[in-house]
Amino acid sequence: MKVTIKADPSKRGDTYLMNLGEAASQLLAALVGLNANLTFSAYCGYWNERGFPYLKHLHKGVDALFRDPTHCARAWANRS
Repeated sequence: MKVTIKADPSKRGDTYLMNLGEAASQLLAALVGLNANLTFSAYCGYWNERGFPYLKHLHKGVDALFRDPTHCARAWANRS
């Protein structure tokens, strides 16, 4: 079985910071007792889509943090 690694060590800029951000978001999800396979943003998108009381409003803060009004919805759609 041949394993191919597609990582490019010369591309550390945005990719490195994005990976750190995603890891921090997964850590936050794990710390509050959620499945760490999804980011906190994805959970916020899920809660908003399903209309969970109180939790559905968390996406507003996360979306504002990223300056993107669809950040959480896209994170949930991508299951990331």
